Amino acid sequence: MGLAQVIIDNPIVVKHCRARLRAGQALPWAAIVLVLTACIVWVGEYFRWVGHESVVMVLLGLQALILWFGGSNQLNTSLGGIRETGLIDFHRVSPLPPSVVSLGFFLGAPIREYLLAAITFPFALYSAYQVDGADPWRGLSWFLQLEVAVLTTTWMLHAFTMFGCMTRRKPRGSILGTVAAIVGILFFGYLGSVGSYLGMRWLLVESRSMNFFGFMIPWLLWVLIVQLPILGFVGLAVSRKMAAERAHALTKPQALACMATLTALLTGGLWNIARILPPSPPFEPTMCDVVMFASVYVLSLMAMVLSIAITPDAGEYVKGLRRAAHQGQRRISPWSDAGSNRLALFALCALVMVGATTVVHVVGRQQIPDVANAYWVNNPSYIGNKVMTDEAWLASRQALLSRPIAIGVLTVAYFGLGLQCFSLRTRSSGLVLMTLFLFIAWLVPLLVGAMLGIARSNQTRNVAIFALSPLPGIALSSGMGKFPGADTVQLAALAPSITFAFLFNYLLVITQRKIDRRLLATEKSSTKSSAGALKSNEASSDLA
Repeated sequence: MGLAQVIIDNPIVVKHCRARLRAGQALPWAAIVLVLTACIVWVGEYFRWVGHESVVMVLLGLQALILWFGGSNQLNTSLGGIRETGLIDFHRVSPLPPSVVSLGFFLGAPIREYLLAAITFPFALYSAYQVDGADPWRGLSWFLQLEVAVLTTTWMLHAFTMFGCMTRRKPRGSILGTVAAIVGILFFGYLGSVGSYLGMRWLLVESRSMNFFGFMIPWLLWVLIVQLPILGFVGLAVSRKMAAERAHALTKPQALACMATLTALLTGGLWNIARILPPSPPFEPTMCDVVMFASVYVLSLMAMVLSIAITPDAGEYVKGLRRAAHQGQRRISPWSDAGSNRLALFALCALVMVGATTVVHVVGRQQIPDVANAYWVNNPSYIGNKVMTDEAWLASRQALLSRPIAIGVLTVAYFGLGLQCFSLRTRSSGLVLMTLFLFIAWLVPLLVGAMLGIARSNQTRNVAIFALSPLPGIALSSGMGKFPGADTVQLAALAPSITFAFLFNYLLVITQRKIDRRLLATEKSSTKSSAGALKSNEASSDLA
């Protein structure tokens, strides 16, 4: 299927163009945007104190408002509407591939918003041309780079909106879901990771670069390197959900590929980042230590999210067992969607461990002021950075992060194993039961520790109760700062992760064996009954 059929002749795109670009609906909005944009440009032209730079940024903000909020709302309404009415089943049985149908909604539903944003483009281009009269290309280049960042962020936001529509039980949901998706994109997309650091006006003054595997690359290239792989995996998940309602968002190999890609992107962004960090006082935790701890949290969270996508419920598992029995196989392939998530989960844990360990090795050593008689020399948290060799400093960071990495890996393991165990024991309440368990295991220790901490008695006990939850426990297990009772706190942080990991693994094995034996007994009884019926038919035919 060529490009013209996929995009231009896509029937979903054509349908939305006919429905949403009618003159009675599109022209009033186009006139409003045209007049508003012309007024903004006029203000920048005749009031020099405003400046053309401000006009360009306001028009880019207007585009973001139209595309991010308006476009996401239309996707939510269009795609959620066909799911609620059941029309999505007609798209699934159509000859169009699921990826083409998904692309049709992706481009077609917000088609009016793309048209309204396109109206502002020539005005913004004119203002960018007027930014620097001596060098017009300077303003144009600045504007075009920002325009590309806004467009790619729009695609990411629309992809996440479609994924939310395809996975929510209430398809249309509420506008809160769209707002939550927008907030997430602001953190991981252009405005959060690039815009707040660089600033649009700052980009005009000087070119900026971002760190990636130790090389400083242009900021726009960095944004594309980060956003496009994420966009690809989210689009793949949407296509799979478009093909079948009960399909997993990603297969197990795809989930591992996604985790490996995200780990590589995180490692590339943190590679030798210490050289561009400002000097910090030699107290634990330094800025590099914070980066290392944050990487453990981020990698663990990503692995837990992906483990949800690869966990089958009891109905899928039983159907997979029957399918394997009919094919003459004793067990389900661990890489099939119906198979247990245990092998893929262990691979995710290995990626978390490798990624976090790699970050510890590649972040680099941060510069620390060289003051021999400074006040911090006798402080318990002083790490004596200048006295250490590079090898000794790396060994100290490895010792500092060894327990946090272990707890992060074990947390991912017991989260996935517990979710699989609960999913096999119940038909549709596995995630609910896992959420209840996480509330008890993660949040209750925080509440108890906070209430006991108000009394300001036995600080070691209070911190140890806090450490029972992996939320603060991952950081507290490092023992940084050399606080009193560090050994007790480290043991309290490590014990629940080890216990829950082995406990859920044991329960999962028992649950799987029970299901396997029950299904095997059912298959044998059905085989005997069919054989008895066959013999009775043969006897009756002989008598006849």
